[in-house]
Amino acid sequence: IPPIALDLPNITSIKVVEGGIQVQITNGFPVGLASLQIVLRDLGNNQLVDEIQFTNIGVGETSEPDVLEFNPDGLAEGDVVSGSMELTVTATTEAGNDIELDPEAALVLNVDLLRLILIEMTGIIPQQEFQDNQVLTFPDDRIQVTTAAISAGSLTLEVTNEIPVIMSVMLRLPDLTENGVAAEFRIDELSTDESTTVTFPLANHIYEPEDPRFIRIEYTARTFPSDREVTIRSQGRIGVIARPQRLEFSNVTGILDNLTLPIDQVSRTVDFPSGLDNISLDQTFLNVVITSAVGVKSFIDLIIEGVNSF
Repeated sequence: IPPIALDLPNITSIKVVEGGIQVQITNGFPVGLASLQIVLRDLGNNQLVDEIQFTNIGVGETSEPDVLEFNPDGLAEGDVVSGSMELTVTATTEAGNDIELDPEAALVLNVDLLRLILIEMTGIIPQQEFQDNQVLTFPDDRIQVTTAAISAGSLTLEVTNEIPVIMSVMLRLPDLTENGVAAEFRIDELSTDESTTVTFPLANHIYEPEDPRFIRIEYTARTFPSDREVTIRSQGRIGVIARPQRLEFSNVTGILDNLTLPIDQVSRTVDFPSGLDNISLDQTFLNVVITSAVGVKSFIDLIIEGVNSF
């Protein structure tokens, strides 16, 4: 059977941790197959990648699927294969008598490229688009904001591209809305190893999280096609640092769960009026008035010490 070319367009090499080619054989010949061997060779590196063997495939039968692994030894650092490979198929039939061969008879190879996990790829990279959703957990769940109206302030984003292609990045915060529309922050044409700082105003936005313990972040990144060969590694990333500037709120609704706030100690000395220093008081009273402006029920530990100067 003539070799079957298997090329990865515009790819010079890939370093594969997991993945391969799934193969299933359907025997359309009028005679059974005693054995069938498939060999995957890397033409770029002139080496054997993997091989599989099928046996006893009867007339009209379909074999169980088997996989040609790109990393058959399971190397943790991955195995390098080029973008130019070849499948070689060798079959041996069973013996038979008075066999009538149909011109339409065929040996059918069903070949599927499985999901690949790569740690490195070299080539000319066409435009790619990828996205992800994440949640950030607040460090203290005793304060849970369910709704907050922002009257003034801004959010500064510092974005760094550590991938060797030009990127366009869109960040979306679905928990932060203005007139019902989620806040979106776009940064265009971010070059390799370039950092860009952008400040976005947040006045008139409403913060209303789906879960007050978290804030959701969604991002979409789009690459620009490379006009030269580049190497992309799995360690490459887009770094985002968010720095909220001073925020002012017109209204905040939430949950305070047994929150203790330290307050600086305040000491006051009360002197008797002049001329009353030598008067001994058998009993006296002190009225203390405390006014809270935080809008929630609270408890305050107040310690009052009286000192006799005599």
